[in-house]
Amino acid sequence: MTTKDQDPLFNEAVKIIKNTGIVSICYFQHELNLGYARAARLINQLEEAKMIGPVNKKLIAKNKKKVLLNEKKIDLLYPKILVWLRDKEVITQEDVQEKFRVDQVVSERILDLLENDGLLEPQFRQSKKHKIL
Repeated sequence: MTTKDQDPLFNEAVKIIKNTGIVSICYFQHELNLGYARAARLINQLEEAKMIGPVNKKLIAKNKKKVLLNEKKIDLLYPKILVWLRDKEVITQEDVQEKFRVDQVVSERILDLLENDGLLEPQFRQSKKHKIL
């Protein structure tokens, strides 16, 4: 997609995502006073620009898309998280939320990254505690 093809409201849509974390056709219709087709094209352009992720079937019933803008926040926090983990044996998602003032989505992603990097025991979804390796 070239800048020429980009919707004139593209940057406004990005601001909405940054300020609210909401990405939906209906929300864009309401906030930007758009019709369905144009709001849907905006969503597609945002996905092409890697500002939002592809449709997640788990979220489809809620009409939500994953916001990738949080990835930058996580990248900035990750070194601080590694230092914080040094004196921990067990952490919870709530610990991460409180210590780093992040929401549930960001804290879940942080725990997933730590697990993928081999720093947390593979979690059992019924357990809320995560053992540091």
